[in-house]
Amino acid sequence: MAKPIVDVLEQEMRSELQVIRLEVASAAGRELGARWQAGFTPTFILFDGAGREIWRGVRAPDTAAVRARLRGP
Repeated sequence: MAKPIVDVLEQEMRSELQVIRLEVASAAGRELGARWQAGFTPTFILFDGAGREIWRGVRAPDTAAVRARLRGP
C-alpha cells in the first residue's frame, strides 16, 4: 500500500517543513479550523517561518506544487 502523499512530503522534506496533524473533531481542531477557514477535510495549509499562510490546498496536496512553493520565491 502506498504511503499518503503528506507522509511522503513530511519524510522527503523534513529539514524544510514540519507537518502538524489536527483532529477536526477536537476542540482545538474546531477552533483552528474556524480561525483558518478550513471548511473542507482535508485542508492543507503551509505557513512560512513568520506564521503567514503561503499555500493552501483541499484534498490530497499536489506534491510538485508544495515543493515549488517551499523552494521558490
